[in-house]
Amino acid sequence: MWIHTQGPNNENWSSLTGYSSEKQCMDSIKEKLQTWSQFKDAKFDGSSVTFTENKVTIAYRCLTDDQDPRKEKPRKRAG
Repeated sequence: MWIHTQGPNNENWSSLTGYSSEKQCMDSIKEKLQTWSQFKDAKFDGSSVTFTENKVTIAYRCLTDDQDPRKEKPRKRAG
């Protein structure tokens, strides 16, 4: 599992606990998102949460051992 934190002045990828199955990883993401639900400014979108007051987004991703999101090529913008 990876966590991607984005704020107005920073961006960071960190690896978290590994899981033996995607289901275990997804279940853990659900638990982590549930923890954030206590904050009134938390807005959820899939496997991410954005805090509207400080404009910070935390996104979780389940990836295989050979995938590293820090090495992904940025998507080209249309237009």
